[in-house]
Parts: sequence; structure tokens; C-alpha cells
Amino acid sequence: MAYRTCPKCGYKYKPKEFYVKVYPKSINHEWQCTNCKTKLSFNLINSILLLFIKFIPVLTVNKVMTFAEKTFETPFWLNISIYVILSILWIFGVSLFSKFVVVKNKKH
Repeated sequence: MAYRTCPKCGYKYKPKEFYVKVYPKSINHEWQCTNCKTKLSFNLINSILLLFIKFIPVLTVNKVMTFAEKTFETPFWLNISIYVILSILWIFGVSLFSKFVVVKNKKH
């Protein structure tokens, strides 16, 4: 299954449309496909995997900061600023690999 794509009609969300319409929604939230109006939600397994990948910068912050200070001899505030910006870009970039599932009607 392709990333950012409706599993029913194959409509692929462009990055800007994904970040504005879909990404702000929580994992268990439902929305309608822009093209076919099918109810969609995030693929839970894919979302959990992406969550772990998104936190890689958090796990490496100490090593990267030490390396940057010693190698480039830049002030700490500059290193942390660059690191935060790169981490935010990383999180948004990894989010582009989200997958969707069709929501089945709940029977009462």
C-alpha cells in the first residue's frame, strides 16, 4: 500500500494537503477521502512504527551535541537551535510515510 494514499480509490494526498487536512488529526480520528468520500483513519501499526522513528533525534541528542561542540567549536545555543530545527524537519519528513485504512462501519 502506498503512503498518504486512499486504499479504496488510490487518491494520493500531496504533502501540503496531508499536513493541513490529515496530519493534525489524532491516530484514532476519522476523516473522509477528498476524492471518494470513504471514511479513513491512520494505519495503527504504521503509526506506531513511525512514532519510534520520529524519536531517533531525541535518542541521539547527547552524541550529536557533543560532536558538534568539539568539531565545529560553535556555541551551545547555536548547536541546539540547529538541532531543534533539523529534528522538526525530521519529524515532518517521517510523517509523510503515513498509511491509511478504510474505517469499517460499526454495528450497533
